[in-house]
Amino acid sequence: YVEGLFFIYHSLAILWINLGDYDQAESWLQKEYALSEKEQHKPTLANTLCSLGNVYIEKGKHGEAIDYYQRGLELAEEQGNLQTIAHLLLNLGNALWEHGNKTAGEEATQKARQLAQEIEHWPLYSVCLSNLAEMAFLQNNYETASTLRQQALALARQMGDRRNEATDVVLLGYDASRLGQPDKAKQFFLEGLKLAHTISLKPTMLDVLIGLAELDILAKRSEVGLANLVF
Repeated sequence: YVEGLFFIYHSLAILWINLGDYDQAESWLQKEYALSEKEQHKPTLANTLCSLGNVYIEKGKHGEAIDYYQRGLELAEEQGNLQTIAHLLLNLGNALWEHGNKTAGEEATQKARQLAQEIEHWPLYSVCLSNLAEMAFLQNNYETASTLRQQALALARQMGDRRNEATDVVLLGYDASRLGQPDKAKQFFLEGLKLAHTISLKPTMLDVLIGLAELDILAKRSEVGLANLVF
């Protein structure tokens, strides 16, 4: 009976998340949390705290999300649930990064990556690689970003994850662009466009068009600079 209620509460929360109503989602997750606390069902408590953190991320309240993730992490560590620990570390790393604590955010993500590799949870490992690549990119460490992204791409292809394959190829285009490799960047962008078009991944197709526009602007600036030198 209790397990059934957990499932219903969580399913309703997911439904409201998908509809974009995070207050309703939080309401159902709080019901799930209260019941799991009453029943002292610690695995559900940890997972619910993780979901509440995710809702607060969507609300843009990273401080509150961090608190939920940390509380969930403590419970998961008590139980030794390695998969839940890895998920919470990944989410905590993202929240800390977005909250401005970049060092702690990167450290938590690295721990999630190591744990995901240990338990051979490859989809989670792939997300860790992608997050670390983005963190490196945002800190202008484009070589590191490209290396991590290549690893994520190889894993996406191995798993048959076409969505992440398309995304990683396009983001490799941005890495190459920042590294001053326009021909390589264009090759990645066009390959990514083809992949994204095949699965109707419109946001990624838009990212390609922006990337190609950037390359065009950079090329024109280079031509102007060269013309100034000549004349």
